[in-house]
Amino acid sequence: LADDNHVAMTSTFVKGSPYIYTEYGDTKSVYISSSAITSIFDGNGNEILAKNLDSMKADHIGLEITDSDNKSKTKTSKSYYCLTVPENTTFKKIGSYIKVTFPADNGYMSIGTMQAKKQIETFYRHGYAFVTDTTVDYEYNHDNSKITTIYTASTDLKRAGFSNETMHCLFPHQWKHSTAADSPVATYTSIRGNMKSIWANTYSTTQQFSGLLPTFAKPDSDMMDTEEMIDYLNQVVASKV
Repeated sequence: LADDNHVAMTSTFVKGSPYIYTEYGDTKSVYISSSAITSIFDGNGNEILAKNLDSMKADHIGLEITDSDNKSKTKTSKSYYCLTVPENTTFKKIGSYIKVTFPADNGYMSIGTMQAKKQIETFYRHGYAFVTDTTVDYEYNHDNSKITTIYTASTDLKRAGFSNETMHCLFPHQWKHSTAADSPVATYTSIRGNMKSIWANTYSTTQQFSGLLPTFAKPDSDMMDTEEMIDYLNQVVASKV
């Protein structure tokens, strides 16, 4: 996000991660606003910033968000988030806003999606591990026809003394073929099925490869004659008419 003068913030979204990472450069203060914020709490789950103009210094806080789950607003659901920031960051309640003032330039914030208030300290300990890159590699075993896919995340640890490990949320097509998520630390619901999460910078899946691909790729060989192949396909189609 930028204006005419500078880049105000740079956010990183990672597929399969419950975190959003944002760096603010020379932006000293930012505001958080949502009519759905129903609670602000500390690392022990205690209510904080309850009154207008309340202020405090902290390196992490939690937010409780209450959403209406249907059009008539007769059902609600709660979501919980851990905000991790530099040490001595100031949080101030101003009406419906939370003003966040960093102690120096190059401020940052990670926002982790939790399932319960009690998870805040765990998300806080991992919240300084900003993901900077992800890679996927594979190994094929010709003896047993198994292919192992290795998923790796690189992290930049923003604060010494904290964990450099991030969270991976495995999709069904991944955790069904991996032992890494046999004991997930949390399970998130998605349109593609349950996502099982682990604290780790790398994990792998192993599947049997039968030699057939889900689609037919054009062979990279001088023996491949495209026109002849099209002629064969036209003959097949004609025979079915």
